[in-house]
Amino acid sequence: MPNPSLPPPPSLARFARLPQLKIMCLFVYIFVNLSRLRRNLSTPPTFHTYVSLILGSFGGGIIVPVLLNLPIVPFNDQFIIVLTSVFLVHHYLPTVVSVYRQSVLLHFVSTIMFQSFRATVLIGTITKAVTTIQPSYFTHAFFGPIFCGTIGGCGGGFMPLSKGLEPLNNGASASVTTAFIASVFYHVYVNVNGGDEYDGKVSDGRGRRSHERIHGIAM
Repeated sequence: MPNPSLPPPPSLARFARLPQLKIMCLFVYIFVNLSRLRRNLSTPPTFHTYVSLILGSFGGGIIVPVLLNLPIVPFNDQFIIVLTSVFLVHHYLPTVVSVYRQSVLLHFVSTIMFQSFRATVLIGTITKAVTTIQPSYFTHAFFGPIFCGTIGGCGGGFMPLSKGLEPLNNGASASVTTAFIASVFYHVYVNVNGGDEYDGKVSDGRGRRSHERIHGIAM
């Protein structure tokens, strides 16, 4: 029997909720986006690059909140501070970027952190959509959260909006496809399959607490 006077043992869920981990994944996420945006490292990034980085990194966090009438992600001071830090690293330490591009190990680790942050954005947008969109036919909003999750996971590929649907000219890209599949599976498993998890009529609150635990990990 565990001793109540001792601190609880570490768990994956508790580790995943660490704000430092989210900031690290955010830093890597933006770093990778800027590395993809900059083809030539011989010239420093410009203000146009900075604005393009905001749109490319937080495209889903701009489009989805606008659709749901919520504050957009670039209004988050923490996100802009991290983005500016990444921009300064690229500007003044281009050697770091060169080392990253040549290292297989750094690519492997950054891919895990990149996709982890992308997953938190996808889950966060689905959660916001479920709690914002009122059910119209089913017990829970079904298609709206899936659309929002898909956009949250790949919205940066459509920014700036002058691109229109050009990224889909040759079919759905890997980012669009994975975002859609992940949104469907997550929404069906957590929200729909959970039955009354988001039902406001539930009196015991177990479904709501379950939702809050998942949302806490994602956000």
